[in-house]
Amino acid sequence: MPALGSKRANLLVEVPPERVRVKDSDGRSPRVGDVVHLDQGFTSADGRPMVLAYFQDESGDILYEVEIYESEIGPDLPIAES
Repeated sequence: MPALGSKRANLLVEVPPERVRVKDSDGRSPRVGDVVHLDQGFTSADGRPMVLAYFQDESGDILYEVEIYESEIGPDLPIAES
C-alpha cells in the first residue's frame, strides 16, 4: 500500500469531474461522505486554498484522486493505528 498523507477528511460535496482522476478500472468516482487522505495543499487559479487528496479501498489501492477546495471537506479525521 502506498504511503499517503497522515490526515484524512470527509468529502462534503460532489466533486466536478474535471477535478477527478479515476485510478481504478471499475471507474469508482467520489461520493459525498467518502473519507479521503489529504496530501499536498496548493492555491487554485482564483486564489482559493485547495488540497490534492486520494481515496483508498480496503486493500490499500488508490481508486481516485481529487483536487478539492478546503471548503469541500470536513474536519480532519484521525488515522487508525495498525
